Formats: sequence, structure tokens, C-alpha cells
Amino acid sequence: MIAVISLGVSFFSLIISGATFFAAYRSNKNALGESEENTYSKIQDAQDALADFSMEIALKAEAWQLANPGQTYAMSLAESKMEDHKIERVLNAYDIACQRFIDKKLDRKRFKRTYGERIKKICNNADFQRIKDRTTHSYTALNQINDELNNPERN
Repeated sequence: MIAVISLGVSFFSLIISGATFFAAYRSNKNALGESEENTYSKIQDAQDALADFSMEIALKAEAWQLANPGQTYAMSLAESKMEDHKIERVLNAYDIACQRFIDKKLDRKRFKRTYGERIKKICNNADFQRIKDRTTHSYTALNQINDELNNPERN
């Protein structure tokens, strides 16, 4: 009789531990999904701010050139600094995302599919390269992941 009770308690404990494991697994998957959404939002917000600023400058340049035919619009020092700031925000968002990728806090396959080509374009963009070369921040994670995902000699 004691053996049957012990067997029942053991079986019940096994069911409870399995349910706990499953709940923890689902919770971890949900947290991973939220982390990926947060990463996407941060990157998208930074890119949207840069695009909005670029559109504002393009419209201003167009109006200026209509008023001053044959001349090219040049951004003011304040506008140039704001452009640099917006570019830095994009670089920082990608660098943080790459840090999270390195720390395995993001789904690796999905990250490669979603951001691999984008990271390559950013690292090859002259404006972004100018900021990367000028700042004291080295963007180590961004450079490392760009090399890992986009260097044909490594793959």
C-alpha cells in the first residue's frame, strides 16, 4: 500500500515538474518575442527619425533651390549636427541589437534573416561610416556581427 502511495506521489510530482517546465519554456519564448519586438521598435524609431529629418532637409533644399536657381543648398552647422545625431541613434540601435544577438537574447535565425542585409548596408554607407570613424564609440558589436553575417571569407 505504501509503495502504491509513493508511486502516486512520484507520478504527481513528475506531472507538476513537467507542467512547470512547459510554463517556463513558454514564458521564455514570450520574453524572447517581446525582446525581439523591442529591438525592432528601437531600430525602427531611430530609422524613422532619420528619414523624417532627411525629408525635412530635402524639402527645404528643394524650396531653396527654386528660390535660388543654379545654386546648391548647403546644410547649416546645426542641421549637420542634427543629421549626425540621427545617424548615431541608428548606429546605436543596431549596435545594441547586435550585443543582444551576441548574448543570445534574440532568435539567431530570425535576426540573421531580418537584419543581416540591413547591417551590411549600414556598415557600407558612407554617411554611417563617417560617423563610425569620427566617434569614440567603436560599435564593436555591430562590426563583429557584420563580419560574421556578411563576410564571404568567413561563411
